[in-house]
Amino acid sequence: MKTGDGKIGARAAEIMRQGLHCSEAILRWFNTELGLGLDDAALKMATGFAGGIGCARDVCGALTGAIMVIGALYGRSRPGIDDQKCQELCKRLRADFINEFGSSSCEYLTKGVWGATNQQDLCADRITSRTAELLHELLLSQERSEASGG
Repeated sequence: MKTGDGKIGARAAEIMRQGLHCSEAILRWFNTELGLGLDDAALKMATGFAGGIGCARDVCGALTGAIMVIGALYGRSRPGIDDQKCQELCKRLRADFINEFGSSSCEYLTKGVWGATNQQDLCADRITSRTAELLHELLLSQERSEASGG
């Protein structure tokens, strides 16, 4: 994985401002950045997580998009494959996210802006951008740990 150039979050936010939802923007950016090889069918799976799962304002779509990236990297495709690393990274990302924002709830995060004309930009600039950075930091940390034999 490339080291961050300080623009990971801005790039993810820009993808969102082009019309994608938070969950889609995170998955699309990292698919390109990391060369995950996800096709359009896989990318379409992120759509339903937007707005806190079907716009129900439950779990933040940016967070679920980031969890999908971890799954693409460390998930399993059948029973019997160890999924401990995937589960641990997802748990760490969720904790980092809550530490950063105070909650993983879309309703909490968008209080006062939900439905506003500038909601998409506010979510892109504040939440999606920072979530992309948190994910990038976590993946770099994991890569360093693997390189050092940890």
